Amino acid sequence: MAHRLLLPRLVQMVQATALHMAIWRRNGLLSETRATAALSSILCGQLRGEFHFGRQDPGKRWRGLHQQLDIGAVGAAQSRNRGLHHIREISHKVGQPATILPDGYLQLFSSQQLVHVLQAAHTLEVSLHRELIVTQHRKSRLHRTGSKVVAQGLDGGLQKSVRTEPNAWTARTMSTITEIPVHLPKLLALFKTVVPKLTNNKHKGQYGRIGVIGGSLEYTGAPYFAAITSIRVGADLGHVFCHSNASAIIKSYSPDLIVHPVLDSIDAVEKITPWLERLHVVVIGPGLGREPSILKTASNILKLCLNVQKPVVIDADGLFLLNDNLELICGQRNVLLTPNVMEFRRLFGEDNDAARQKMSLLGDGVVVLEKGANDKVHIPQRNEVHIMPIDGSGRRCGGQGDLLSGSLATFYYWSLQSNEPNPALIAACASSYFVKRLNSAAFQKFGRSLLASDMVNEIASTFQADFENSDC
Repeated sequence: MAHRLLLPRLVQMVQATALHMAIWRRNGLLSETRATAALSSILCGQLRGEFHFGRQDPGKRWRGLHQQLDIGAVGAAQSRNRGLHHIREISHKVGQPATILPDGYLQLFSSQQLVHVLQAAHTLEVSLHRELIVTQHRKSRLHRTGSKVVAQGLDGGLQKSVRTEPNAWTARTMSTITEIPVHLPKLLALFKTVVPKLTNNKHKGQYGRIGVIGGSLEYTGAPYFAAITSIRVGADLGHVFCHSNASAIIKSYSPDLIVHPVLDSIDAVEKITPWLERLHVVVIGPGLGREPSILKTASNILKLCLNVQKPVVIDADGLFLLNDNLELICGQRNVLLTPNVMEFRRLFGEDNDAARQKMSLLGDGVVVLEKGANDKVHIPQRNEVHIMPIDGSGRRCGGQGDLLSGSLATFYYWSLQSNEPNPALIAACASSYFVKRLNSAAFQKFGRSLLASDMVNEIASTFQADFENSDC
């Protein structure tokens, strides 16, 4: 148990190290082979307590380490082997631990586990470096060729850098956040090219098969709204995997949904696993509830999705799962989080610097859509926050977040299929805009009496007006 509780700390250290190495590579301080060797040795140095973050100028620390290891002469392979040797040595004999590690921490890990962590750090560093290089050259522009439009980002050329005071070297590498107002005309023009055209040569399921993990006796509306919205905007099939007590109620809402009463089964994971292979995107959380056995099942399903890089949208009680287990998604791919203001604070804290540092550990495959008056799309590894304009109305009835997660699932699948850069960003901005437009349209008719079901009825006309191409 102690090993499971302490492992996230080690993973965070590895991810922070990989990010630093990626930034150095971007700035031309290291080649890829030298970065591989240095990453091994620096990580070993951290584990052995030879280097303390925040206590020494990074340039001086790097120069000292370079001289000590003589990386240029030793060569990458030999240096990396030396690093692996140190890791194995550390697992048996721990020296003075660094301030970032508690006493006796490494004794809880086998040499094989530590070697695996080192290899994971190298993989992550290469991925981070690649993303930083792409960002540096693209400078937030979305390049499109042929007959497609060229969009200079979603911001219309308006960017604002926000700087805060760092409290350590780790924070200094993440000290600039770029706030980018989303330019709606460009967003709409771009997303219209993402929406697939309706043709007669496709079969059922090719426009999207969406699964929703959620639904309990108390919360039957949430999974319904998420699933029905996913198919109302254009997915072909919507599945709901719910508690057996909720299935009949959810089925009564609509015959268009496929409802599986399995979440409370002893073998729930085994029953759901075959279906996961058929789904394009999985939404985890709407109406899930907080019964421990159900949460455990949902957690195991999430792990299955992450293992095969199945795109996932995590909302509501799915986010509750991550409050004490954020490391579950760190470094993973194709993950979208949709917290409201309170859920965002529970996940990342109320202090801005601490929240940004915690978000930086998510990796380049996780995007956060923070819901609010101005929805914000956080791209942690690029230090970008894309800000949506205020829209909708003052009516904040329950269920609107479920409409968002459902539409987001379908839009995300389409964006991935379109091979556009930044598919998660495109889908998040489009679904944020779309749900606010649904709210506004329904409010014009119902005012204070507006309900989420009224917004569902506005999907067809709003989608047609804003997203549909005339030749579809």
